[in-house]
Amino acid sequence: MVDWDELVRREGPAVWRTIYRLVQNQADADECLQETFVAAVKLSNYQAVGNWQALLKRLAIARAVDCVRQRLRRTRREDAIDVAMIAATVPDPHEQAETAELATALRWALAQIPARSAEVFCLHELEGWSYQEIGDQLSLSSNAIGVLLHRTRQKLRKLLSNSLERHA
Repeated sequence: MVDWDELVRREGPAVWRTIYRLVQNQADADECLQETFVAAVKLSNYQAVGNWQALLKRLAIARAVDCVRQRLRRTRREDAIDVAMIAATVPDPHEQAETAELATALRWALAQIPARSAEVFCLHELEGWSYQEIGDQLSLSSNAIGVLLHRTRQKLRKLLSNSLERHA
């Protein structure tokens, strides 16, 4: 039997930070965190979980990417611009503006690619997972993860390049 209170206490803060790095909004991060643990409860009813930390971060990233996608859809409808920043402290205002622009562009680009690609990219680049760790969680070989990550980076470069050129 899973001690959910202990699991939330132990893993919750790290999972929340993972989500927040993508959504850059406390309310959205809180909601994604709840959705992550609800999904984990449901999943644990159907299968044994060997690595809770890995499962929770995977579920969290998937929910965070979905949240960013929804926000981008709302933003398009409302013609608003989200200028949240990935880096909290950048001393130079010029660098701060560049960082905000790149962060917004990256979130937009992640929302344009398939969910699996975004998940692999975030686990590797933002969470620092190895190809092997990602492969173990997704039931793919390290080579398949490497190929997927390579293709994802190419797609993101192209999307970011096009996005930044349009705004230049």
